[in-house]
Amino acid sequence: MGGRGGAIPQVLLGFEAGDFQRRLRLVRPILPSDVDRLEVHGLHLSDREVSLRVGRRANGGVAAEGLGPSEVEVMVEAGEAGSGEDGGR
Repeated sequence: MGGRGGAIPQVLLGFEAGDFQRRLRLVRPILPSDVDRLEVHGLHLSDREVSLRVGRRANGGVAAEGLGPSEVEVMVEAGEAGSGEDGGR
């Protein structure tokens, strides 16, 4: 992961790649208070690419899902109460 503009989403969403780049974990992701949904397209993990949507749930938590076909599994690792819930594809 990296490249231009990669640092801000990486910090906010807590990107962590694992399992030989087949899994993207979002560890305790946060969204700014005025952002309810964020889409990231064409994120490169080694030789794989993934697009994802991250959104705020009604309870204030954050959920994520992969968009389109991909060999990369997207999942959320919950942190403190209200900061996230498990989700993905």
